[in-house]
Amino acid sequence: MTPPELVSPRLRLLPLAVDDAELLLPVYADPEVTEYFEDKYTEIEGVRHAVKQRLARDVPPGMGTWLIQFDDTIIGHAHLWTARNPAGIVEIGWTIGKAHWGKGIATEAARAVIEHGFRRLGVPAIFAIVHRDNAASLRVAQKLGFIAVGEQEHHNAPHVMLVTLPDQTGSLDHIELRVDDLAAAESSLGWLLTELGWVPDARWPDGLSWRYGQLSVVVRAVAVNHFPEAGTEAETQGEAEADTRGEQEAKPVAVHRDVLALSVGDSTRVSELTTALAERGWQLIAIDHAPDGDGLSRQVAQLETPEGLAIELVGAAGPEELLEGFGPGSA
Repeated sequence: MTPPELVSPRLRLLPLAVDDAELLLPVYADPEVTEYFEDKYTEIEGVRHAVKQRLARDVPPGMGTWLIQFDDTIIGHAHLWTARNPAGIVEIGWTIGKAHWGKGIATEAARAVIEHGFRRLGVPAIFAIVHRDNAASLRVAQKLGFIAVGEQEHHNAPHVMLVTLPDQTGSLDHIELRVDDLAAAESSLGWLLTELGWVPDARWPDGLSWRYGQLSVVVRAVAVNHFPEAGTEAETQGEAEADTRGEQEAKPVAVHRDVLALSVGDSTRVSELTTALAERGWQLIAIDHAPDGDGLSRQVAQLETPEGLAIELVGAAGPEELLEGFGPGSA
């Protein structure tokens, strides 16, 4: 299955096709580029064989090999696929022509593939398997946030195993459900979530939560304001009474039952986005701190969109709070 085209600020990543060998020949023909390749193809027939091998791999949907295009020229390729050794892990790789080394192109191309893997395909982790002596690729992996986790023989040579995990910024942080009867919700919804593998997470006087990996479901007890339907006698009477209360009195605000909460980074990012959204007509309801299952307090901005949707922006605990308890004399 053909992977989708990817785009970054300087590059286009195009799905590899069977007729692309000629485009890659200048890259493969340079012995410095293929120094750490197990098979070194310097002639067109060899490159065609390499292309066919890549296209013949059995890969999950959305994965495969991309040509890297820079200034309308093909300068290399990158891939994302399930590895054969170790079997099953998702592996990334990149190859760039020597004329474009040192320009950050390998990093940019690999980052586009990584974002595709995490954000569109939802893979839990991405590995890079780099020859132990390939200092340039190891530097690229370091820039991309990869962490070395060991070494193994790969293609009859020692290779470093590196891994990176998804950045949670922009992901769904939690779903909040607001109910009248917290005990009843814990008994009913709590049973279902537990049956499905969710685990109890945090509890406070008016709420509790369950967690499944990075996502949590929060249930909070809220007294909901009920307003009469439009056009009823009660509404007409209410409008008449409102005319006598003065223009400065605040209007009642309905309490939202359901809230969409998004992870945005840290408290600084919460403040930046809150200011930007206010300029776009969003209403700031409150900024507060909420506990998580580890006892850390996260900053939460509660907002309402112009259409009346309830949104929360969640900022992770800062470094000072994460280090709290690890000072001198701590257990």
